[in-house]
Amino acid sequence: EVPEIGQPSVSDMDLLPHFPYRQLRFSLHGTGYYHDIGKFIADFENRYPHMRVVNLDIESMGTDTEKLSFRIDIIALVKSAS
Repeated sequence: EVPEIGQPSVSDMDLLPHFPYRQLRFSLHGTGYYHDIGKFIADFENRYPHMRVVNLDIESMGTDTEKLSFRIDIIALVKSAS
């Protein structure tokens, strides 16, 4: 389940200085089982090779020991208007 998709924000690229692209970043929050979360991330990266997954946080939900809560940030490059 991915019930929450964060508002995208555009900022300067923080990986390489003077890079001609900017980055668009948004967050995904959801729940699932460990194997399903891994499959979702692999499918996402294979389907959208121009985007990357960063800052993966996984936590136990507490009530169901097998179900996990996750949060990931997605980054895509966008061309600067100059």
